[in-house]
Amino acid sequence: MRSIYDLTSSELVEQYNLATEQMGIKPVNKFKDLKTGQARLFAVIKSEEVNLPALEKEKAAPVKAKKEKAAPVKKEKAAKPTKEKGENNDEFGVRLGSNRNKLFDLLKKHIGKPVAVAKAVEAVYGKGGSLGPLAGVIKGCELTAPHGGATVTKDGKGEKMTLTLMYQAK
Repeated sequence: MRSIYDLTSSELVEQYNLATEQMGIKPVNKFKDLKTGQARLFAVIKSEEVNLPALEKEKAAPVKAKKEKAAPVKKEKAAKPTKEKGENNDEFGVRLGSNRNKLFDLLKKHIGKPVAVAKAVEAVYGKGGSLGPLAGVIKGCELTAPHGGATVTKDGKGEKMTLTLMYQAK
């Protein structure tokens, strides 16, 4: 007989089945790969010489037990400071010191009278401010004014725009 390492895969299966036929081991159709076949046939041949217990059947790939993952440890986040309503807010529900608050303060000084947008830019941003960023502040004031029972109206466009704060009659 040739060396085990010279046999093809089908020859290994044939030799393995012949060697294990009298031992009562279930015959195989094929091996996972060539090295597995060589190792199994070598083990059968060696077990006869040393009188070791014969291999019963081809072992399936060992099933690895899944490790149970421990529940992820949640890190406690620092509590965010909550802003209490009424304490730091004006009548419109706007935080004191914010740009909306500055604009509302200006408009409250001139209730019912139009205020030039240039004056509003100076009140909110100081000298050197521009009209572009003020548009978002004006929009915010229009949305929050009803919380205080008022409305903010815009008249005109661009540099000629005026803002008016009007309280609604109850």
